[in-house]
Amino acid sequence: MEDVTILVDPSTDKVLGVFGNTVHIKTNIHLYNPEKDEFDYEVAVVKTTKKEYLKMWKLWLEGKQNCCETANEYCGVMGEFQALEFQELPKTVYLNNYDEDDEEGEEEEVIRPRVFKVTKFDDYPNFEHG
Repeated sequence: MEDVTILVDPSTDKVLGVFGNTVHIKTNIHLYNPEKDEFDYEVAVVKTTKKEYLKMWKLWLEGKQNCCETANEYCGVMGEFQALEFQELPKTVYLNNYDEDDEEGEEEEVIRPRVFKVTKFDDYPNFEHG
């Protein structure tokens, strides 16, 4: 059985769409297989409320501001929020996944990522310098 960790960075993860009060985000989930002691990741879709998403942005901006003002300069800080309460949904979605190394932008594949509903994220991003 794998352990799933969901981390969302509102500054880099792509918002796929907004339907009603729900924001759909494309991100990578982190997987740990304790039987093999291996880590991996895969593309996933995370659904959360507008309120939770906007709360993340507000806290992210406040954290970035604190880092910049402390150093008194621009800073390359990145921060992710960990999902604390979530469940996998039995929903199938299809996404075009483009190869970022393809200069022509033509290499793509259709993927079927897992979908998770997140009801609560951590209150503070885990900032680190990039």
